[in-house]
Amino acid sequence: LLLDGSNMDDIMHVNLTNGRIAATKELWSTDSGTFDPSVLVLRPDRDEYARLLRLVRAAQMPSVETEGEFLNAAYRYQWQEMGFQYNANVSIYRHQRDFWDNCNISIIHYTSPKPFGCEDDDLTICEPWLKLYRELHANASSPCRNLDFQPVENTAIFTLNTGFPKLVQDYVHGSTMLGLSARQHSTIPFDLVHMEQLSKQIPEEHWPLLKSVGWKQCVVDRIPPPRYPTNMPQYLDQFTKLHTWRMDMYDSLVYMDSDIWVTGPLDGLLSMDLEMHRIAATRDYIVDGTRNGWVKTFNMGVFKINPNET
Repeated sequence: LLLDGSNMDDIMHVNLTNGRIAATKELWSTDSGTFDPSVLVLRPDRDEYARLLRLVRAAQMPSVETEGEFLNAAYRYQWQEMGFQYNANVSIYRHQRDFWDNCNISIIHYTSPKPFGCEDDDLTICEPWLKLYRELHANASSPCRNLDFQPVENTAIFTLNTGFPKLVQDYVHGSTMLGLSARQHSTIPFDLVHMEQLSKQIPEEHWPLLKSVGWKQCVVDRIPPPRYPTNMPQYLDQFTKLHTWRMDMYDSLVYMDSDIWVTGPLDGLLSMDLEMHRIAATRDYIVDGTRNGWVKTFNMGVFKINPNET
């Protein structure tokens, strides 16, 4: 585990001037020349790889049973020591606490105990691992696959990029203006959450603009339609909107397509009581050349739900 506040730069830029590899001294060994191979710094080299394979296949080390014993034999007196802080065996925490406390630990090696089997006496040293695990587990229950997604408010406005790749810049501009206009017309605090499909992610260069308005990134899996809409390919990704029902970290959620511009107060919509209904939406209006007018179905460009995964 790499601890919070630690910096990997030192270990990533070790200058291998005194050996072929860098490692931490094996503290438990009676041989002061052995190292712990659990964390190694090396310079990849095909010739060196071939040399190691020859040693393995030649069976020139009959007493060697583990990869650690093999590497110690292969690099006898040819390894460079790096600090204990880069491979801090947690057993030292239990048996040589003064030594541990005087090291500026960057990397913890959970040999024994394992963090998922910690007892009360070990909880302090296991807590950094457990804290990160809890955060990961909490995010795993969300459809957002990116671990940096964190809800802040109880209410949210969502949108989804479903456009063709060549139109992504147009959709980004639309989302930017949607977020900006929504912020200007509400006194209720809300999160702006921009869903993007894992298979059709927005290029990184567009995110500074989106984040400047307040959009949070939520990467989701695509939900395919039950059948291919041959005459309407623009609806290929629309079923991905169903992920909004899983966003139960929010009490109230309003979805808006990215081609929407807010011109009036939103508080009524954001705070709308759905009573016994599962969704609030606007009746659709069709103009297709053969019929013009209101229809019985509703339009999914804007809808209000109270998320519930069940």
